[in-house]
Parts: sequence; C-alpha cells; structure tokens
Amino acid sequence: MTTVQQWGRRESIIWPPREFYYTYGAIFLAIVATGFLVYVHFEFPLSSLQQYYLPYYFRTETAGLTHPTSLYQLVYVSDGRSRSRIALDADVRPGETPQLSGNPLPFVLSAAALTQGFRYLAREPMRPYQNKGLHTWLAHWIYADTSPSGLFATSLYCGILALILQLPFSIRQDIRRRKELRYGRRLKVQASRASSGRCSIG
Repeated sequence: MTTVQQWGRRESIIWPPREFYYTYGAIFLAIVATGFLVYVHFEFPLSSLQQYYLPYYFRTETAGLTHPTSLYQLVYVSDGRSRSRIALDADVRPGETPQLSGNPLPFVLSAAALTQGFRYLAREPMRPYQNKGLHTWLAHWIYADTSPSGLFATSLYCGILALILQLPFSIRQDIRRRKELRYGRRLKVQASRASSGRCSIG
C-alpha cells in the first residue's frame, strides 16, 4: 500500500476574515456615526410637522413609481364651523393633541393659528390621495422644495467622510495584521538574543 505524502501547509477558511478586522471596524463606526447624525437631524432641525409627514414624503416618492394612489391621513386645522384646511408649519408647535381614534398628534395649535380663529387640530380618516400630487404638495409646502435625500444629505456626507478619514489607518493596520498572521511576528527579544549569541560565539 502506497502512502501519499502531502507537502505544504493545509489552509483553513476562517470567517469572518480576521485580516480585515480594522477595515470592518471603520465601516461599522462610519455607519454608527451616520445613523447618529441622521437621528440628530431628525430630532432637531426638522419641525414637528415635518417629522410627522416624513414617512409620507418617502412613501409618496417610492409608491408613486408603481401605484397612482395610496391611503394617507393628513392633519387639518378647523374653527369648528365652516373653515377647515390642511395644517401648515406655522399652524402647529410641539406638544400633544389627543384624538378620538389613534395615537395623539405630536403637536398643538400655535399662537398664530389661534389668532386666525382655528380651534381644532385633527387627523382625518384614511382616504386615497394621488401619490405624485401629494408628494409635490409636501415638497413645496412642508419641506421647502428639499428632496427626501437632500434632507439628510449632510449626515450621509459626514458618514462617508468619517469612513474616508479612517481608511488609511485601518487598511495599513490590516495589511500589517495579515502579514503577521501569514508569516508570524518578528519579536525584538528574539532578534536581540540571536545577535548576542553570535557575538559570544565570535
């Protein structure tokens, strides 16, 4: 019986690849930083009405590509008699307005709306709207003609910049780590012992 002798080192697959540890860490930190900046931009620069309509703003843009109409619930201001219209930014301020059904609205009537005679703030029942038409209306009257992607463009750019700034360091560290895993680490102690041994022999 003949025994076949295998030469060389048997390679094994390790997942996730340990040699790209620092690069993966840089990508993760950039994603976390981007998410944090998006959250900060959502909580502070955006008004309460812009926060409320943000899911609708994204939805009307994407759903409008395949569906002409969808169901939405817009917010109205009313004087309780004959006047009623869709609420605008100047009509509300942060707060909480209970509703007959569903969750409370995250805003209340502003002083300007009260001065104009409005007394009620209500979410309408679900009704169909043209996606493209509603998107155009939201873009102009609620978001000052800023596109959905433009609302968080600064946060995304900052996240990309954070990744770019980290890459030179992380790639350099990963290259060094990969060499150490493949060829082993050269220790200064071993080098000094070897040199001292050669001197004693001489």
